[in-house]
Amino acid sequence: MTERILEARQVEKRFRLPDRSELMVLSGLDLVVERGTMVAVTGASGSGKSTLMHLLGGLDHPDKGRVSFQDRDLGSLSSADLAEFRNRHLGFVFQFHYLMPELTVIENVAFPRLVKRFQRREALAQARLRLEEVGLQDKAGVMPHQLSGGERQRAAIARCLVNDPHLILADEPTGNLDWNTGDKVFALFRDLVTRSGRTAVVVTHNEAQARLADAVYHLEHGRLIATRPGNA
Repeated sequence: MTERILEARQVEKRFRLPDRSELMVLSGLDLVVERGTMVAVTGASGSGKSTLMHLLGGLDHPDKGRVSFQDRDLGSLSSADLAEFRNRHLGFVFQFHYLMPELTVIENVAFPRLVKRFQRREALAQARLRLEEVGLQDKAGVMPHQLSGGERQRAAIARCLVNDPHLILADEPTGNLDWNTGDKVFALFRDLVTRSGRTAVVVTHNEAQARLADAVYHLEHGRLIATRPGNA
């Protein structure tokens, strides 16, 4: 029996423009994500994909509608509770790796656990395991500038996984890479999500990568259109 881990219902989001008019970005949007699946969201630039990801991750609130994680309304949480929710349950991967240049690769990967006040030895041990998963165990002690673009993004994926998140939100995770490298990184990401039984929502402009997901939606005119069967 399937379990809904993430749900958006009748979500609306507007932004006020400099001329005081409002731009409707999301309008009556529905999405259901089942545990252990990968959902891909495609759409034109400016269609609201990143806005949707911010709402799903509790980084912003919808003007109308509801976003729920495991039946818990994110809109009902305080700022402190939202921060705790993100720390405990979510992992983020972005278009840019955002590795800290002054830290080694393994320190970058371990950083989320260090923030949660795990012992340094334990945090580094967990980070080393994640680096092995992405094939970077031999790069643990180097600095980010010594990595290739694909290696940096693999390190960012390892960092995302280090806290064993229930849900991964990936916003154009290969958008800053060439197509060949991007396809390899995305295939690795897909494999890690599948083998671990994790849940992921991925925004991508790459249609070939999107087809690797369990369900695919296209964001257009503020709503999601299923291009591969999924629940909504």
